[in-house]
Amino acid sequence: MGFTGLLFLFMSMLMVAVLLLAVHLHKNHGAGPRPYIFSVLSLSLLLLNVLLFIIMLFTVVPDIVDRLFFPYGSIVCGMGIIATFFEVRNNKIFALATATVTLNSLLVLLLVLAISGM
Repeated sequence: MGFTGLLFLFMSMLMVAVLLLAVHLHKNHGAGPRPYIFSVLSLSLLLLNVLLFIIMLFTVVPDIVDRLFFPYGSIVCGMGIIATFFEVRNNKIFALATATVTLNSLLVLLLVLAISGM
């Protein structure tokens, strides 16, 4: 198993752990206030980015990688960071989920950028 496989395994375990932590916090402390619309939008775009990466759309159509993946990923990760900072005061559970998906998307984006630069 190479470095990318270990990184994918670590990121998968991290996402499952954060999901379990969010479910546990939701059970013990309740749902809390509703998240902001901007936070929901940024989390939806982050999950769309992860879904597109998982189904390997960017390897099927290699021209998309330079034109869409890096700019879209950068903008969405920036939105996720901003949404996390706004959401920390409002809904900590949602902020934790947004921060985890943002971190994973940013790591994947940097990994793909490093690999494509070789």
